[in-house]
Amino acid sequence: MKQRFIDLWDRLDAKGDAGAIFSILEGLYSQQKRQYHNLTHIDNCLRELDEIRPMLDDSDLFEFAIYFHDAVIVHGAEDNEEKSALLAYKVAKTAGLAEEKAAKIRELVLATNHRNPPETLEGKLMADIDLAILGKPHFEYDVYSGNIKEEYKSQKPQRFREGRKAFILAFLGKERIFQSDYFYNKYEAFAEANLRKELEELV
Repeated sequence: MKQRFIDLWDRLDAKGDAGAIFSILEGLYSQQKRQYHNLTHIDNCLRELDEIRPMLDDSDLFEFAIYFHDAVIVHGAEDNEEKSALLAYKVAKTAGLAEEKAAKIRELVLATNHRNPPETLEGKLMADIDLAILGKPHFEYDVYSGNIKEEYKSQKPQRFREGRKAFILAFLGKERIFQSDYFYNKYEAFAEANLRKELEELV
């Protein structure tokens, strides 16, 4: 993954030491408390990205955003995406990327807060890639939900269950979980089944 990041840095003609930047990201994603929001999640997102590159105007900016979208995680905080987006923006600007490109990266990271449906196709695709795990086969989803539970083990069990149920119900209450047609067709039915199954187990 490090070499892939360096290659991206070179394609963007970014300034600075790409290896050093990646080492910082690696340190963030490798924190002991991160059982799910780690480099495995980033790798899975990159795999999803590789399948939709032809759909994107600038897949390199999209890839940049993926590396940073969960860089800042404080469990219980509501501004993780905002802080991750700001970090991505600052790094992009320091690396010499134009304001337009840095701002686009920031907006793509913000799309993963899942509060409001993104307005652009690329924003929808970014949000959907972040949620792709929800539509994976049951055994993969079970590993994911187990990792989420482990990541939030510092919370009291009742508080975790309530928060997790709220998360699931929020997505089941939406008109659709995946905003883009591509990911809707690929994962929607599986995601709904996985979420309903976990919800039953939480009751």
